[in-house]
Amino acid sequence: YVSTDNETDYAVPADVIVVLGCPSYEGNVVSTAFSACVQARAHHAARLYKRGLSQHIIPTGGLTGPPPSEAAAMASIIHRDGVPDSAITLEDKAHDTVQNIQFSRAIMNANGWRNAILVTEPNHIRRATLIARDGGLTVFPSPVTDSPGWNTPDARRQNLMGDARALLIYQANRASSGPP
Repeated sequence: YVSTDNETDYAVPADVIVVLGCPSYEGNVVSTAFSACVQARAHHAARLYKRGLSQHIIPTGGLTGPPPSEAAAMASIIHRDGVPDSAITLEDKAHDTVQNIQFSRAIMNANGWRNAILVTEPNHIRRATLIARDGGLTVFPSPVTDSPGWNTPDARRQNLMGDARALLIYQANRASSGPP
């Protein structure tokens, strides 16, 4: 499931672009793999914004080590890519994909935004889309296909296996407690 149709970009004009966070630290040390993830997702979101697909971006993710949060790190990159601060709304509390979606949904509801372009790597896009739709969001997946975590064979295999495992855990939790 996680490896099927995960490179197709379904981005269309939407109310907001939601960029899912990824940890930029491991053991309070900057992780080059995760830093590359943050950069790839942020650059992709900025490109979507510049294409005119949305006038708003929500970078998501809380602290995974010393500041800045995942969201703040992405927002800084998005801003450097030419997106005005007024177009960026931080969601900086989430620590996993379910929380990314829940907290982003609250921001969307508060602003009257009904749908979103969902940005993350291909190995994560199918599970993230499922979680978003289970959470009541209308999303258009836009995978970041130029990420080193996707374009390096060993990293791709490891990330696909990790997301398959995370999907099983999500489904088990959902079956026992209901939708997010």
